[in-house]
Amino acid sequence: MCIRIGDWQIIQFIDYEDEEWSYEHIYRHADGREAVVGPGGYCSDPDLSWLLHRHERKKKQMARITIATSICLNAAWLPVGIQGLQQCLATGWIALVSVLGYAICCLGAYGIWNALMLPDYKNSWKGRAQMLLICGSLFAAGSGLIAIGNFTAITLGGIRVPLVLTSSVLGLAGSLAYRWRQMALIT
Repeated sequence: MCIRIGDWQIIQFIDYEDEEWSYEHIYRHADGREAVVGPGGYCSDPDLSWLLHRHERKKKQMARITIATSICLNAAWLPVGIQGLQQCLATGWIALVSVLGYAICCLGAYGIWNALMLPDYKNSWKGRAQMLLICGSLFAAGSGLIAIGNFTAITLGGIRVPLVLTSSVLGLAGSLAYRWRQMALIT
């Protein structure tokens, strides 16, 4: 296992039984310097201390981003769930097949957008083609289930929006959120 932070690489973990000083992590810089990191924010090198502090801030930022995107993407299911339940009460339980198809379409669209947008997916056209084939098949199967369930569109503000289009947009939003989180980790 190789853990890197900037030009620093962790070379040793030491755990102690003593309650006062419970661990040490020893890091080595590319130029040969070594530093010790311990509990309570102790760090023997100011450069490494700054990098570790920045890394912790980035982790907290990522947690906030993850929560915000999860709330937004899960809230997109609310109108589908409410209108799907209304459709079930009006026409019968067959409308649940459409809701299942919608979920499958969302997964397929998420994978398709990831395969199209992520430049480093397995670094090959073959990996992208496989992902597009699998996710495209999922999307097609989900579209078929939506058609079978006869619950094909939701009404948002007086406008009927097809479930297939909604699932594509939700998949795109999920892919963009994933990419945003990945880019936030890099910078």
